[in-house]
Amino acid sequence: MATITHKLMLSTTEDNLVGEVKVRQADDETQLFEVTVLENGTIKNFAGLKPFFCLMAREVTGQGVSEEPVTSYDDTKGTLKYTLSANAMQMVGRNEAYFSFRKELTNGAWAEQFSTKSFYYTVEKSIYTQPFKDSNYWFTFKELYRLFNDYIDSGKLTWEDFMDSESDSWKNFIKQNREIIESIDPGGVVLTELIDARKPEDKASFNNLARRLDFTDQTTLVANSAAQYNTDPRTKFIAHRGHEAVCPENTMKAFELAFLAGYDGIETDAQRSADGIWYCFHDDTVDRMTNGTGVFTDLTSAQINQLIIDAGNGVSVYPGERIPTLESCLSYCKKVGLYPQIELKKFTNDSDLESFCNLMKKYGFNNNQGTILCNYTAAPGLRNYWPEAFLTVFYTNTPEFDKHVFSNTPYTAVGIEQSLLLSDISVLDKYKSKGVRVGTYTITQSLYESVKNLGLDFIGGNVVE
Repeated sequence: MATITHKLMLSTTEDNLVGEVKVRQADDETQLFEVTVLENGTIKNFAGLKPFFCLMAREVTGQGVSEEPVTSYDDTKGTLKYTLSANAMQMVGRNEAYFSFRKELTNGAWAEQFSTKSFYYTVEKSIYTQPFKDSNYWFTFKELYRLFNDYIDSGKLTWEDFMDSESDSWKNFIKQNREIIESIDPGGVVLTELIDARKPEDKASFNNLARRLDFTDQTTLVANSAAQYNTDPRTKFIAHRGHEAVCPENTMKAFELAFLAGYDGIETDAQRSADGIWYCFHDDTVDRMTNGTGVFTDLTSAQINQLIIDAGNGVSVYPGERIPTLESCLSYCKKVGLYPQIELKKFTNDSDLESFCNLMKKYGFNNNQGTILCNYTAAPGLRNYWPEAFLTVFYTNTPEFDKHVFSNTPYTAVGIEQSLLLSDISVLDKYKSKGVRVGTYTITQSLYESVKNLGLDFIGGNVVE
C-alpha cells in the first residue's frame, strides 16, 4: 500500500491548527507525519535531543497513553518523520497528540526539554478491524465477491443499472447465495455500510468505493502541503486559480483545497454572464474547460450553470465540478479567512464596474482584506465606485504607471510577473522604499527558491505541485 504523507507545521508556542487529518485503522506503517517544528514562527533547532511521539489519554475511557521514539529526523533543520504505528491508531475518533523533545541523562532516563503544543487527528474504522477477521470470513467474502461480479457481468450491467433496474435479480441473487451471505454478514450490516461508504455526508454518491477512497486520499495529501514553504509572516501565499495543481482550476473544490493546503489566499478570474451574474472563469470561451462551447460573456447564467468542468488536473478524482459564481467564492473566503485576489478579466461599461465593486464591498473585502487585480488604466473607473478599494495593478515600465501608483500608495500594490522581477530586482526596491506593497505571480515550485527571501508582500502561483 502506498504511503500517505501528512505534512504538518507544529509550533511549541502557538496553537496548532493542522486542518482535518484522517487515518484509517489497520493502515499502520503507511501513514506518515512529516513535521516541521516551529517556535514563534521560525524553525526550531532541536540539536542533541531525541523526539518522541506522545498520544494523550482519552478522558472518558482512559485509553490511548502511548509514547514512541521517532527514528527519522534532522535536528538542525527542525524536521522529523513519524510513521504511525498500530498504537497510534488504537482509538477510533478524535485523538490528541504532541511531540516531546528529550535529553538522555547519565542514568539512561529521558528528561523533556520542550514539546510542541497539541494537535489533533481522526482515526476512522476499517473493515479489516471488524470482529470477523478469520480465514473462514476471507474465503467466504472472496467467494461472495466473485459470485456477485459474475452475476453482474452475465447481464452486462453496471452497479448503478443493477441497483436501479434489477431489483428482482438482486432478490434472486440474495436467495441463491443466502447461506454465504448470512455466514459472514448477519442482517446485511457490512454490505449496507459498504454501499453507504460511497456517499459522503452532503455530497453526491461516488460510482464506487475505490473512487471515494481516491478522493479522500488526495484530499489528505493536500492538507497543509503549502504551509511548509511559507515561514515568513510578511508574505501571503496565493493559490493561482485555487489549488489548480491537484484540482480543476477556478472551482469551489480548488478553493477548498487551497485552504486545506495552507495557502493564505486564492487568485481567481471574474467574468460577467450575459444576464449580469459574476462568475469565476478564466478563458474567453468555455470550450477548453467544460462540456459546452461558446464565448463566456455571451452565455446566460442558466446556460453557464448547466456546464460541467471536464478538464484540468485531478478531474477524474474530482468529477462533476461546476463553474462557481463569484459570490459563492467570496462567501467561502469570508467564512474560512482566505484572502481573495480577484482579477477583473473584462468589462464593457460602468455598470459592470459598479456591480463588481458592490459585490466585493458586500463581503467586506476592503482595507487590504482582499484585492482586485487589474491594469492600472482600469483603476480610475473602479475608484469612482469604491475610492478605498485595494487594487493590485499589473506592472508596466512607464512614467504613467509610476504616477498612478505613487499617488494612490495606501490603496495600491504592484504585481510584477516573475520573469520581469527576476530580470531586474531593483524594481522591487523602487516601490518598497516608498511604502508600496509588491508581489509576484506565476511562481512554480522550481522558481520559489529565487523569490522566497525577497521580502515580497505576496507570492502567487502553485508552489505545491
